[in-house]
Amino acid sequence: DAVTFADQGARENFAADCRTAFLRCSYWLGAKEPPRCGLEALARAIFDRHTGDAAYDPNTSGVEWWVQVRGRTGDQHEEPVASELGEALGFHWDRDEMMNDEQKINVHPQVASVTYLTSNGAPTMVLQQPSRPRDRVLVGDVAEIPVGYLSHPVAGKHICFDGRLLHGVPPELAAEASGVDGPGGYTRLTFLANVWLNHRPTSVEPLGEEVVAKLNPKSVFATSFANPSPIVEVWTDEDAPVQGFAFGGKGEEHELWIPAIPPY
Repeated sequence: DAVTFADQGARENFAADCRTAFLRCSYWLGAKEPPRCGLEALARAIFDRHTGDAAYDPNTSGVEWWVQVRGRTGDQHEEPVASELGEALGFHWDRDEMMNDEQKINVHPQVASVTYLTSNGAPTMVLQQPSRPRDRVLVGDVAEIPVGYLSHPVAGKHICFDGRLLHGVPPELAAEASGVDGPGGYTRLTFLANVWLNHRPTSVEPLGEEVVAKLNPKSVFATSFANPSPIVEVWTDEDAPVQGFAFGGKGEEHELWIPAIPPY
């Protein structure tokens, strides 16, 4: 596990802090700023891990972090926010959203990452497809994506990838034991952290002091990124059935077609 907790109580307290900070926006922690709570401490640990000895300007570099709560409410499950947002997270590119909206420019983080805090729900799919400038995308353009990566949730697992790549959370590709296909409810809790070097995403601000005051000020976890798990290759052929996903803009700007992948 990349992220571990001393006991179940520490894990539950950290999860409770995540829910408190889940305000459907992202937050900034500058490279020179000390963490004020356990959540910022994890963001800093991820930043330090993925920057290593890289050269960067600490005044304009840092980590953008946020929390996602997804899932489904069952008969005995009290997680209304999970069912309200549903199980999926549409395919998208992480970027400076304001620059994209106002200037039509794609500026991406150097590294995107996901840390799973539960073992439930849909997988993360990362596709070897970087974004393209809007003026180079024509109606009807087709791009062949050679490789995709599928990561099923496991509590404590941490994945990272090139911040320019297309990714999403499709419940259709969930493993059988994920809770997605069962009759009851479940919660998929993840901690997202993107590393930005020499660029601070526009309008992303630090977590407000009024929220920080409600959180555990100490780090209740340990991190170990030294032993990455092996990647299991799955090959498909031209006769495999395909699944389609619409995304971008109003949800219909792009279409993505991928071969069906059997759960394993």
